[in-house]
Parts: sequence; C-alpha cells; structure tokens
Amino acid sequence: MLLAGRPFCLRPGGEAHAPLCVLPRYLLCGVRVCLAGPGPWDRVTLRSCRGSWCSCRTPWGGGPVLFGGLPPGTYALTLRRGERALHCLLELPPGVNVELCWAPALGRLTWRHDPFHYRFNST
Repeated sequence: MLLAGRPFCLRPGGEAHAPLCVLPRYLLCGVRVCLAGPGPWDRVTLRSCRGSWCSCRTPWGGGPVLFGGLPPGTYALTLRRGERALHCLLELPPGVNVELCWAPALGRLTWRHDPFHYRFNST
C-alpha cells in the first residue's frame, strides 16, 4: 500500500484511514529514434535529467534506435551525425511512447506520439 508515496504495512486486523494512490497499469515510457540515411558515424544518446542514467547507441543496419522501460520524467536526447548534432529535451508522462525521425540533410525533425502500449510499458 502507498500512503503519500511512502510504503507502509498493516498488521493483521489493522485499519488505515489515509488516501491511497493506485499506480496506473502503464507507467513506463519508450522512445524510438529513426535517422534518415544512417551512417557509421551516427550516435543517439539519451540521458536522464534526474539521475546519472545515460545510454549511447549506434543505429546499425539502418534500423531505429529503441529505448524502452524508461521511468517517466525529463530526458535529454542528442542526435549526432559526424560533426552535426541536434539536442532535444523530452518530457515523458507515465506510459507515453514517442517516435522522433531526423533527416539532417533536409534539416527536418518530426515526432509523433505512439499511443500503443508495448510490453515494456507495463509495471
């Protein structure tokens, strides 16, 4: 049980008069990044703005880069192609997935909310 965000235990036969907060079924988040015409010098870095978690990936074979099972919060996303870099700040509410596509040759970044709930979204 949760009381104001802190766990507590009831003894057998005990009662609690407190507001309880139920976690949503889909709490974790995901980010999918697509790069147009990926090359060997491309890097995608996602950093948590709340902690020290960071992941840097290379889009091998032209496929998307996926980050799943992320706690909700604010993240710094850096898309790098050689000397060029694009920095984004993402605010992920509970259970949200987003897809970003970057075409550096065209100077275009598009994004969309992905409403589907994947296995990594479940708590």
